[in-house]
Amino acid sequence: MKNLLYILIFFSLFSSCIKQNKLDVMKEDSKKQSELLEAYCLVDSLILYGIVDKEAYSAFMDKTLEFYQEFSEESITPKMLWSAGIAGMTYAKYAKDVLNDSLAVADYAQKSIRIFDIILKVYPDYENAKNTYLYREIIYDEILEDYENVKN
Repeated sequence: MKNLLYILIFFSLFSSCIKQNKLDVMKEDSKKQSELLEAYCLVDSLILYGIVDKEAYSAFMDKTLEFYQEFSEESITPKMLWSAGIAGMTYAKYAKDVLNDSLAVADYAQKSIRIFDIILKVYPDYENAKNTYLYREIIYDEILEDYENVKN
């Protein structure tokens, strides 16, 4: 009888540990999504009001790419990628026109192109996927002035 009691206690503790681990994972995933949405709201507002903030744009792009690596199947992922691509494109244009910073232009333009390529490859049915071609062309043509890649 004692052995049966010990076995029941063991399985009870084991199952509660498993439940706690699942809960911890869910909390961590929820935290990552909340941080991404917070960064998205900030960048979306900045773009809406025409404010350029390199740190905010960069943090949002990085968080979005990290989120994509872990949660590519989430329904929010293509929209976040799209917005991160726009943010990078916005900063690349600003770095070119206002700052005359060719390193920042190249860095942010290439990040945006990489993000737009992910959308085209992984989410071809995303509602803004067709516009992604246009934005890639704008980056190559107007920002990078790389006319060879415009048609690709």
